[in-house]
Amino acid sequence: MSAQIESLVPAAPVGGRIHALQIAVNPGRAWEDAVSAISPRPQSNEVMGLGQKYPEQADTTLGNREVILVNFGKEIPTGNIALDWAKSHGLLLANPRVAFALGECKPHLPAEIGLEHMALVSTESCSLHNLDQVCCVWWQGSARAAFVVELGHVWNANSWFAFESPRQVA
Repeated sequence: MSAQIESLVPAAPVGGRIHALQIAVNPGRAWEDAVSAISPRPQSNEVMGLGQKYPEQADTTLGNREVILVNFGKEIPTGNIALDWAKSHGLLLANPRVAFALGECKPHLPAEIGLEHMALVSTESCSLHNLDQVCCVWWQGSARAAFVVELGHVWNANSWFAFESPRQVA
């Protein structure tokens, strides 16, 4: 992590961890392509069907995003705890396209941060079945899959929440 990024990263929650990185995200990429890029295996129909909630943008310029991954080091009873923590530190919610870009470009992310498996939670939710839902990327070794989970779900110690720095990256 560069000193420039490190200076903008908040301290981890008590007992938790932070991992900051930059990732290129194409906001104009078709949803199906963004989801499918994380794994050659077919993804869930539920994830594939969310494209209308996160439409591609007219700007197809590949843009770098400064992403802050936050882990609480323990089970937390709801994802809203992570959202409240991020808000108190001035971080922005991460769109699922950020999580999918990480899944595509960082197939060994768990090993990079000393884990065998992990769930990466995109924190910008959408309403599905009248519930706040979030897209996640699950790593088991280098195998990855995308799925949708209720934000109010109990999140275990393998769950990492993605947020974006409000600072623009060149």
